Amino acid sequence: MTISISLKNVRKSYSDGSIFDWVRRKSRANFALDGINVDIEEGHTVGIIGENGAGKSTLLKIIAGLMDPTSGTVDIHGHVHAALTLGVGIQEELTGRENLKIDAELQTSNATDVSRLDEMVEFAELGEFIDRPVRTYSSGMKSRLSFTGLVFVEPEILLIDETLSAGDQWFQKKARVAINALCARGKIVVVVSHNLETILDMCNRCIWLRDGKVAADGAPADVVPLYADYQKARREATIVKEQQRARPDWQDTSALITDISVFQAEDSCGSLAAGRAAKILIGLCPKVSLHSPTIRINIMRPDGLLIATNESVYSDSKFLVAGSYEIEGAIDSVILSPGIYFMHVELIEDGYLRDSKSISVKVTGAGTPTGGKPVLMPAVEVCSVRVTH
Repeated sequence: MTISISLKNVRKSYSDGSIFDWVRRKSRANFALDGINVDIEEGHTVGIIGENGAGKSTLLKIIAGLMDPTSGTVDIHGHVHAALTLGVGIQEELTGRENLKIDAELQTSNATDVSRLDEMVEFAELGEFIDRPVRTYSSGMKSRLSFTGLVFVEPEILLIDETLSAGDQWFQKKARVAINALCARGKIVVVVSHNLETILDMCNRCIWLRDGKVAADGAPADVVPLYADYQKARREATIVKEQQRARPDWQDTSALITDISVFQAEDSCGSLAAGRAAKILIGLCPKVSLHSPTIRINIMRPDGLLIATNESVYSDSKFLVAGSYEIEGAIDSVILSPGIYFMHVELIEDGYLRDSKSISVKVTGAGTPTGGKPVLMPAVEVCSVRVTH
């Protein structure tokens, strides 16, 4: 039998049974999923991306059989194992070894397969804690234990919802290798993640959900940039609305950030290697003179989390007349964890936002997370302001 997943015109609406819900149904449809058509065959590792509330978790629950669609058909061929929350099913009073043994017994029909217990114990890397009660474990140790049980179950269809962050970077790498090995054996893996780098690294297909519909479906290298650009545009629109709300007479007509680019050596491909110096070039074309302009550079993750912010007031020019300028900023060392980020540049005058622009930047290399933070962005020093014409 060929392993497959097929969803035809799947819709899912939620109701609370109240009079207000009846009014909502009469006024407009309230669909978490709205007309999903997806077919997934053997060997596919599919990443599901989208904002909170886009329908990602609802889709996984329907595929897992934990929830029925309001309408449409769901046709699943193959045994499904859903890992929607790490830690569910762990017995706190039992040891880690005893929990893994139960997992092995529940997931295998052949008694000889339980001999894989030693391999599971080694994979978990819990040391002497493997024979201690799970209630004494840290949350990270519990995640390792739970994920170990997950990667050894040998399901035909594996559904994962944000569980690849278990443990440190070394363990996460092992986890990805294990999932990739599962995919190589002809199984189907569907993973929901906000980590776009994870989707790019381990998936051969990506589905972007937006407002309960499929916005894009294809190769991760094609879909992820579309989603990143959409997120960037939404954030920029939000900033403009907030600024207009604070100052209704503000109009974005007097100053323009025309371009942003990042460089390392002679390269300018939107990619940075961690641990190396970098330069930022910002094109600026004010239509009127600016007094004491400030450049603010924000670094954000694709999910909107602000990682770092940096402001630089021009030291060599407190007053810029109308014209075209190129502003060069220098970073002594890029200390960022690997991943995709947004570099959001704002032009501020007298405390008011005059213009803003964003680019996406991919960081490669080992990175150096410090102080318990996911990344650290050192100060950007504005080293020159040049008139271009």
